[in-house]
Amino acid sequence: LEAGDFIGAANKFRETSPMPEMCGRLCPQEHLCEGSCVVGKKAIPVAIGRLEAFVADYQRQREGFPMPPMPSPTGQRVAVVGSGPAGLVVAEELAKQGHSVTVYESWPLPGGILRYGIPSFKMDKAIVDEKIKFLEKLGVRFICNTTVGDSVTVDDLFAAGFEAVFLGHGAGQPVKMGIPGEDLKGIYQATEFLVRCNLPPEHLPPSMREPIDVGKRVVVVGGGDTAMDCLRTAMRMGAPNVCCLYRRSEAEMPGSRKEKRNSDEEGVQFTYLAAPVSF
Repeated sequence: LEAGDFIGAANKFRETSPMPEMCGRLCPQEHLCEGSCVVGKKAIPVAIGRLEAFVADYQRQREGFPMPPMPSPTGQRVAVVGSGPAGLVVAEELAKQGHSVTVYESWPLPGGILRYGIPSFKMDKAIVDEKIKFLEKLGVRFICNTTVGDSVTVDDLFAAGFEAVFLGHGAGQPVKMGIPGEDLKGIYQATEFLVRCNLPPEHLPPSMREPIDVGKRVVVVGGGDTAMDCLRTAMRMGAPNVCCLYRRSEAEMPGSRKEKRNSDEEGVQFTYLAAPVSF
């Protein structure tokens, strides 16, 4: 990158990561690469995440994703359940080895959490669309609106001739607080809130197409990166008063410092050492 070889830099990232354009935006760099940067011992660490995203975007916008040499088909068939980061990476690596890959996704469009969990202000959905098109060029097939375990079972997949099944369905079950009033109208779990506020209705299941009216005051309970996504989404939905309730101190917040700083700059209020006992 320093020598001006942006394509070479992008390919260097791709040697060890199939998704540098996404990792550069979404990974907690301050705990990983930038947190281990030797420059950071005496100064500000090298902005590895932003540079990673830049060179990957530069390559993708000028040359597209680099096409690998494709081997002869092996005749082996693999089903991948879930099209989030794990499913997409497995599908890509198997396709590069010549296997036939079919990805099953319960949402209307592929991408998993990359599409249905990450807000657009953190990563443009067009990046996900381009990645999906690239995988389709490799021969990966996507079947959406299909929930494995409901519409079709793992046994059905084996009976259909798949030699292997990879389960990359994610951790989609919400964790409730278990306090009175949690099922009242106007209370949302994070995934539903982010999905309904960040995607057009035609990209959602029929049960989630009604827009959310956030009103004038929004409270988000929690202090991780998902909470920061909800806070910043609420601000963009027009709520003039958005508050974060976190049960511990600011120093104990598990989320990225960068995400917390962004929320501060956008006008979010924070209340620490506090949690609701009922709604």
